[in-house]
Amino acid sequence: MKINKLAKYTCKDLKSSVGKIDTALINEIWITKILPILYKQWNTKLRHDLSILEWNRDTGMPVPLIRRPLNKNNKNYKKILKDYIRLCDPTDHINLIKPMLKDGYKGKRDIYIKCLDETYDLFGKEKHIISNDFLYNHIIFLDKWKEDLLDIWGGYKFGIIFQLLYTHLGIILNKIEKQNGHIIELMRFLKGNKKSFEGLQFEEIGYQDDLNPDWVKYGYSSYNGELFMEVTRHFDDTMGYKKTFNELNDNDDLTIYRSVANLDYLMGTSWSMSKSTCLDWGARRSDNGIFHLGEITIKKSDVFFVNSWTNDDTINHYCEVVVLYDDLDEKDVSITEYNVRNQRGTFVQLKNDLIWIKEIRNWLIWYNNCVIGYWNNIVKYRKSVKSGEFYKKFPKGFITRLWDLVSKSYDTKTHYSPMGQEMRYKIKLSSLIKNMNESEIRTLNSCLPRNYRMIHSAPGDTGIRTPLV
Repeated sequence: MKINKLAKYTCKDLKSSVGKIDTALINEIWITKILPILYKQWNTKLRHDLSILEWNRDTGMPVPLIRRPLNKNNKNYKKILKDYIRLCDPTDHINLIKPMLKDGYKGKRDIYIKCLDETYDLFGKEKHIISNDFLYNHIIFLDKWKEDLLDIWGGYKFGIIFQLLYTHLGIILNKIEKQNGHIIELMRFLKGNKKSFEGLQFEEIGYQDDLNPDWVKYGYSSYNGELFMEVTRHFDDTMGYKKTFNELNDNDDLTIYRSVANLDYLMGTSWSMSKSTCLDWGARRSDNGIFHLGEITIKKSDVFFVNSWTNDDTINHYCEVVVLYDDLDEKDVSITEYNVRNQRGTFVQLKNDLIWIKEIRNWLIWYNNCVIGYWNNIVKYRKSVKSGEFYKKFPKGFITRLWDLVSKSYDTKTHYSPMGQEMRYKIKLSSLIKNMNESEIRTLNSCLPRNYRMIHSAPGDTGIRTPLV
């Protein structure tokens, strides 16, 4: 087989995804590194003046958005600081999980999640589920002190902080939320404050800079002695969901979708204008392949905010429409059941669905990636993988060459997004395989699981430093 043809088959377009299957390593990074960083950043937001700079995508330069000092004269300020530590300190959570992440650990890796009232295998669930209690405690904290925090932070910062926390949370409608409605109370509060509501349109950019002493101490860098956080406005997606939304009048109809494995959670906050996105969510989140797709028509004015973007190396186009779930009437929701383990039945359901066909177009690509590829290559593998073992198989020279190319094109000091997700890198196939012989390519071919693409990161003891998904 010719080298170029074999390399193309092996590496596809060399956009990352292999890291998704090493849940052990990703959870280790999240628990041991990201959670302490988030906790440090929240303490900084509560204790220090923090300017907000908006990153301008057109000019590539940050511009001041707001410079508002903390109001430490608030009557409850000291109580708030103590209550934050009481509610949100992740130390116990981290200490519980860290021993379970070691390769030689022999005990059970079962984690009880209070908010969900469920026990999960640490390697069988995503990081935002395993840390749901830590994240939701921040929601409880915000709701409890919302009036005071608005006075301390100001509206813009309150809205920005809520937006990022909401995105981190992952599981919104947990047991405690269903009983107490903290998120709904916060949403109504934000809607009632113009500046806070405007702050929802900004997303905090997370930069990691271990060489900067201020970042190490505060979780934020400084300029001329002034700590700052950077934000950017939500950008549009290539499928045009946000453009469609913006062109609607407040009283115009809007159809949205939501997928759930359990109908008890049908009336949640997270919906989508994209049916294909919800089918992806349902196919990946159901333990047995069975899920329910809800569909409802609302008014544009019912929408709280829209999270919409497209990553050029994902199989779907993300478009989240956030609504206040108690504003909806369950009787108005039409429900369709899917069982994606039943390939023929699912195909029959979707083959004449004009909305789905317009968004996806190719049945086999969707089914292979969202169903076969996900269940066979991720769910089964993640329960047995040992952290870092996968990467030991790669030729060391190949990983080194790969990292050299990545580091020339990207700022590799930044490894994580504000959500704690690993950053994505991509390079040209022709640049990577240049000077590779057929033996090297065949070795590489033997290292890759079927249906997966190459991961890009730095060389280390195991041939890779950090999985960048």
